[in-house]
Amino acid sequence: MTSDTYTAQLAILKLFKRSSVTFSAKYKFSDFDEIHPIFLVSRQDNSIGLLSTYVYKNAFGVKGIGLALAAGYSHNESSIDFYTYDSLLVSAGVSYSF
Repeated sequence: MTSDTYTAQLAILKLFKRSSVTFSAKYKFSDFDEIHPIFLVSRQDNSIGLLSTYVYKNAFGVKGIGLALAAGYSHNESSIDFYTYDSLLVSAGVSYSF
């Protein structure tokens, strides 16, 4: 099934001497073209999400090593209950830039 999808997102980035923080909010609307073959109704979804990340540069005093933390939440509301959900994201990572 195909859909028309519209998305709006706003992000704020704050840079510090050795780190950075981002906050973002997202809204998405999807309108599916056809009747769902199993549920026999048309589907429309509304989704919102929030995400925040923190990056610490030159961790452990080593140039190029970065530590990252992220946390996010999203909620999808659908005209078909099967596709309605909440999700939570928590992640941590290490990066190397050269």
